[in-house]
Amino acid sequence: PVENHSHVQQPVEAKAEDVVQQQRNEGNSNGDEDEIWEEFQETKVQHDQIEKKEDNPRDQESQSSEKLDENDKFEPKSEEILEEEIEIGIDYKTPFTSIASNFRQLLSSGQKLTVDAIRDLLEDLYANEQFSKYLACQGQMKILQTIDELERKKRDLIEQERFEEVISVRDAIKSSEKQLWQPSEWKEKINLDTGSANIPLLSILEPTVRSASREAKQSYVRLRNDYVSAYNSKDLDKVIETRDHLISLISYLRLSNGNLTSLKQNTFKLLQSIKKEISIFVDLIDEIENEEKEVAEKLESERKFITYIKGLNHMIQLGYKLLQIIQRFFIIDEQFEEWRHNLRLAEDRLRPYAHLNEKIEFATTHSEDIEREEDLKAYESSFCPISLERLPQSRKVVFGGRAYDPLCINFWLNRVDEHPPNLK
Repeated sequence: PVENHSHVQQPVEAKAEDVVQQQRNEGNSNGDEDEIWEEFQETKVQHDQIEKKEDNPRDQESQSSEKLDENDKFEPKSEEILEEEIEIGIDYKTPFTSIASNFRQLLSSGQKLTVDAIRDLLEDLYANEQFSKYLACQGQMKILQTIDELERKKRDLIEQERFEEVISVRDAIKSSEKQLWQPSEWKEKINLDTGSANIPLLSILEPTVRSASREAKQSYVRLRNDYVSAYNSKDLDKVIETRDHLISLISYLRLSNGNLTSLKQNTFKLLQSIKKEISIFVDLIDEIENEEKEVAEKLESERKFITYIKGLNHMIQLGYKLLQIIQRFFIIDEQFEEWRHNLRLAEDRLRPYAHLNEKIEFATTHSEDIEREEDLKAYESSFCPISLERLPQSRKVVFGGRAYDPLCINFWLNRVDEHPPNLK
């Protein structure tokens, strides 16, 4: 959030009028005036709210005492703000080291770990955007909650003298306790020995955006605002999803000298090749259906035909992955709907051969927490510039010195170009 507003030298309306008039003078007016005016009007609302707060210090003081401190929230940015100057605008309520230190002392003292202690740590991990660690700790907290419930159940059974059931519950408690981390594991997995507060994720990502193309900046702003909104509403699933998208975008920009042109071109080439393959497939299926039943059944048992059907299924999955990339980073147009229609057509024609299909899982595991630039470099070493996913070791091939999902690079080399995708 912007704390100092002394840089505001003229009303927002005046800025908007200047921009519109400048476009008219330069002969660039193409009907976008209303859009520019609407964008600046949104900024004016924020500006008016700022002035209202400064005019009413008592109201501002009462708001700051609320349970959910507004300073803990990020502030979404407009495109124009990002174009002029990128501000990180993240203010942490509690330094990570304070709660980590208390938690470390609890582990060292040999005291029994409690649900409340982990809950406090979870809040601090969330505040510092360490979501992968958050999920791991959340799993430990759920185990402790299960143990607490079993302990209560055991006490009730003892009072009722139902000793056979007590033995069963006691065994369940022991089994759950084996899943709890030892103190050394806590220190290793959560890095409780950290010497400073976590670096804000956006402060690591945004330097790359400063020198990126305008189209890349626009994509970044959209994702950033989605991330900000999810973070403020504590929608963890959405937070992790948008965080991973942000990291994927920045990783690609670092490989492509800051522009998305090559991503768009490569994605469109792949989708055009997929469209062509679908057309060939539909014609082939029409011919098969016109053949006698015995001929069709014999063909379906052929190894080459089975391999072909599996390959088509993989291709369609790749097509949907590429459409997700378009939705994420680019403006959807009529061509997008045409590609989606073709994929659905192919799916419909493949249904009679569903028993031959084989599902390929793209990388679905969450990316690791990015706490410093070195983490971002490590991420890139397993980053596929076609699917924009960080690849597990089992689905990683290296071609031309770069990591790829095997499905992506295989289809590219066989149907698009014999050379790897150009990212520049």
